[in-house]
Amino acid sequence: METDQSFQNLLEGVRRGDEEAAAELVRLFEHEVRRFVRYRLNSPKMRRLLDSVDVCQSVFAKFFVRVTEGQYELHNPRQLQQLLVKMANNKLLDHFRKQATARHGGSLADAGGQTIDWIADTAPQPSRAVEARELCDLLRARLSLDEQELLDQRMNGDDWPALADRTGMSSEAVRKRLTRAIDRESAVIEGRHPP
Repeated sequence: METDQSFQNLLEGVRRGDEEAAAELVRLFEHEVRRFVRYRLNSPKMRRLLDSVDVCQSVFAKFFVRVTEGQYELHNPRQLQQLLVKMANNKLLDHFRKQATARHGGSLADAGGQTIDWIADTAPQPSRAVEARELCDLLRARLSLDEQELLDQRMNGDDWPALADRTGMSSEAVRKRLTRAIDRESAVIEGRHPP
């Protein structure tokens, strides 16, 4: 979103039931929500149970119902992104709790007998934090210098409009450029595409 006012105009359109506004909102935020869900579905077993597209559709459906009822007071795109990610996390928690309860007669355990309460804990374990940091460093090293600078600024909390001002590009163009670069290099690192 270029400004908070254009964000508010978009939200007002969604509240009025404007299908174009709803489609635009999905277009702007779906990628971030799906990326979060894919990150949380970090094992093949979990990916067999849930698909990021299904979770994302469910989150947006619930959001649209609630926003038209006036349940959310959102002032900027960052708040909406955080809300959608939280809703996605809650959706995953609910699903895994139901699965575990159904399979194990009321106990919150997965097929290996381990509790699944770790899903609710968003704080990384020390070894996972180190692994994530090493992966981020590897990914960053594969990016061009311009892409590294964009990533660093984004990681330091700069929003898309601020990055757009510095680069002379639109917010959407900057977001797409960085997202595509990260996706491209992640695919290489994960072995999905040749270097």
